[in-house]
Amino acid sequence: MASMDITQKRNRYADAGSVGLPEACLARFDSGYYSPPSALEIRRLLAVYQLSGACVAEILGVSDSRTVRRWTSGESRISYSTWRLLLWELGLVVAD
Repeated sequence: MASMDITQKRNRYADAGSVGLPEACLARFDSGYYSPPSALEIRRLLAVYQLSGACVAEILGVSDSRTVRRWTSGESRISYSTWRLLLWELGLVVAD
């Protein structure tokens, strides 16, 4: 089950710095500082947490892993709300 996987992996890293994400990727959309993650940053995050595309798709409620593959290949951008939900599920941001 994906939720079990994510719960086990959530506390592996104390902060986003250990994952290698720039602070702008973690900023709130309305802060004026937010910058969407690149495909490389998304791939790095998934690799650090050892998450498959199928697992991420299930966690986020997207149709299938092809959507995740589009984000990681740079074919399409992940929406802010979807990105924020993933960060929240991983424990990298808190609900405001």
